[in-house]
Amino acid sequence: MLDLCDNHFFNPTGAPAAAGRAERLRRMIELADIVTVSTPELAALVHHPAVHVVDDALEPAQVVRRPSDDPASQLIWFGNAGSEREGYGLHDLGTIVPALESLAGETPFHLTVLSNSREAYELAVGRADFPVTYEPWTLDGRERALSAADVALIPATVNDFTRCKTSNRVVMALQSGLAVVAGRIPSYEEFAPCIRFGDWETNLALYLHDGARRAADVTAGQQYIADRFPRHHLERQWTDVLLSAMAHCSR
Repeated sequence: MLDLCDNHFFNPTGAPAAAGRAERLRRMIELADIVTVSTPELAALVHHPAVHVVDDALEPAQVVRRPSDDPASQLIWFGNAGSEREGYGLHDLGTIVPALESLAGETPFHLTVLSNSREAYELAVGRADFPVTYEPWTLDGRERALSAADVALIPATVNDFTRCKTSNRVVMALQSGLAVVAGRIPSYEEFAPCIRFGDWETNLALYLHDGARRAADVTAGQQYIADRFPRHHLERQWTDVLLSAMAHCSR
């Protein structure tokens, strides 16, 4: 069995190292009896007769904080610093800096960036004309930063890499009591009734000014997550995979 969590075939610049990695991965897939992937979009890229989709493990696995309808001013971006070459991570945040600067002229806010590269942070928002703070990614720091925020920014530049990403960041934000404004990739679409897509200045202003709307969307999102990912959800998915593997081996 081989488990694959990202589109490691994506190589927009033709980098030799990435090409070599993709070729090694294809050979591994040929040797595997079963391949598991994290999204249907990724499954479509894997040329193998036995591909199973297994959802991401949720982290945290429970609601951390109930939403608040108090006045809001704290935004947060969190995640891996990513790669400009592959077009994800802090590169995505950099693309919406003009919209955030425009918003700052009308609505005061503070942005916290929780990530693993100060260098990438400086490139993305280091010269931004609004209050912004970098926090290094640690377990304790993550909990502290998320609990202090009101709205999560999850921009996404749509490409063949990001199309295969899971919804784990949307889930984590909602479970942490944060409203979400996100870019539009396939795994986020199921959350459309409880998050907002794009139009950054308008949607962020709405959430910062309208606490009742923010709390209602977060509550709806938390309920959807509870229904969509019930207890033992992943156990059942992995059990199906393992039973399939046993059936394959008994042929």
